[in-house]
Amino acid sequence: IKQFKKEQVQQTNPPKFEKAEDLSDLTYLNEGSVLHNLKQRYYAKLIY
Repeated sequence: IKQFKKEQVQQTNPPKFEKAEDLSDLTYLNEGSVLHNLKQRYYAKLIY
């Protein structure tokens, strides 16, 4: 088990926001959430 300080991690969005079309719908709009969402949409060929 790897431990991290609270300042080193970011909150994650609920699964219902996976591959969200509108990033403003995300509960937590942070760099990690945006990159993860865009990556998931790219792999699913949902680019537009």
